[in-house]
Amino acid sequence: MPRVGLIGPGRAGQALVRLLPPAQYEIGPVLSSSFTSTRRAVRRMRLGTAAASYDEFASCELILIAVPDDAIAVVARDLAAVSFPFRGKVVLHTSGALDSSVLAPLRARGASTGSLHPLQTFGRGLLSLAGVTFAVEGDQRALRLARSLINAWHGKLLRLKASQKTLYHAAATFASPLFTPLMEAAVRLMGHAGVGPKTAVRALRPLLATTLENYMHSRKQSWTGPLARGDAETVRRHLEAVGRVDPNLARYYRAAARAALILFRRHPKLQRLLQKARIP
Repeated sequence: MPRVGLIGPGRAGQALVRLLPPAQYEIGPVLSSSFTSTRRAVRRMRLGTAAASYDEFASCELILIAVPDDAIAVVARDLAAVSFPFRGKVVLHTSGALDSSVLAPLRARGASTGSLHPLQTFGRGLLSLAGVTFAVEGDQRALRLARSLINAWHGKLLRLKASQKTLYHAAATFASPLFTPLMEAAVRLMGHAGVGPKTAVRALRPLLATTLENYMHSRKQSWTGPLARGDAETVRRHLEAVGRVDPNLARYYRAAARAALILFRRHPKLQRLLQKARIP
C-alpha cells in the first residue's frame, strides 16, 4: 500500500488526502508552516501524523506538495536537502499555473516529479471528487501514479504539456476566480435596485444555471440579451444608470461588453459606441 505524505494541509491538500480510499493508500506524515497548524490539520482530517521536519517523509512513496505557488520552489529546495534517498519516490505538486520544472531539485535527487491540479474549488465539507477533472504533466512514473490517484478519486484525467499549464490555468481563472466578482457586481446592482443580497442570489441562480446549461449544448449560440442583439439604446441606458450609482461597475460593464462583442465577432458599431462611451 503506497504511503502518502502531505506538505501543505490547506483546504485542497486536506481534501485530496482525506478522499483517498483508506484501503488503497496509507496517509503518513503531514507538514505545515508550524507544528501547531500541522496538529490542527491532522486532528481535523483524522488522518496522518503530525511531522516536525522533512526528514519524516523518508518512508513515503508519494509526497504531495499542496502549498501556495510562491512557496513550491522553496519547499522543493528544502526537501531535496534532506539525507534520505529519493530514487523510487514520486513528488507531485498541486499548482495549476506551475509545471513540474519547479521540482527540479527533487528530480536531481532521483525523484519522479509531476504536477496534478484539480479543476475544482475546495469549500468546507467536500465529500467527493467524483467527476472532477485533474490536469497532469510530468515524467512517466509520476504520471502513472497520478493516474492511479485520479482513478481512486473517480476523477477525470486531462494530460497537458508543461508549456500549456499557464494558459490552462488562465482559462480556469476565467471560469471561477473571475466569475466571483462578476456575480458580486450583479448582486450589488440588484442592491441598488432595492433587492437584498440573499434575495438577489436566489433570483439570479436559475438564470446562471440555465445559461451554463445552454452554453454546454450550443456554446456561443446560447448568448442572449441586448449585447447579443446589438441593442445600442439599452446598452447606453445600462451604462448611464450604472454610472450614476457605481462608476467602477460601469467601467467593468463597458470593458466586459466590449470584450464579449469582440470575442463573438458581433456588432462593430456597438463596439465603437462602447469604446467612445465616457464614464465619470
